[in-house]
Amino acid sequence: MATFDRKLQLQILELAIDFYPEQIGHIPVELSSLDEKTLLQNIAYLQQEGLITGGIEDSFDGMEPAIDLISATNAAVNLLSEEGSISSSLKVVTVKLHDETLSTIREFINQNVSDPEEKKAYLKRLKELPADATKHIVLELLGKGLGQIPNAVQWLQTTLHHL
Repeated sequence: MATFDRKLQLQILELAIDFYPEQIGHIPVELSSLDEKTLLQNIAYLQQEGLITGGIEDSFDGMEPAIDLISATNAAVNLLSEEGSISSSLKVVTVKLHDETLSTIREFINQNVSDPEEKKAYLKRLKELPADATKHIVLELLGKGLGQIPNAVQWLQTTLHHL
């Protein structure tokens, strides 16, 4: 079984970021003395996660770790940076509420609130809410609903697969 070592992975990433955008120029003794298989598995994992490039050489004997050929990617810099990605401020999600969504909320109120006066007050208040408040309610309902569904991700995958 593979030996994945988060401390080793972090050490490799920090070293690569120190030399960013160049390849690692100096290999610390503690890394050069590690078991090759463990080193290879962790380098391959970091590559597949898109956090580094290089680090593995193909030879007649198979693959070998090559720490001095590792370069950090921008994803690694973003991961370890306290302020995150420069593009994070550009990643805005727009949620559009359709009349059907509001109708569903109204239907939910009609089915689940038994007191007619209370029901009338909720429906009136929902109608008067500004778009931001309505969006907030919908997102909260979605979050609470998904939190109540066991294995929500598995359910979603199954549902989307059958559509």
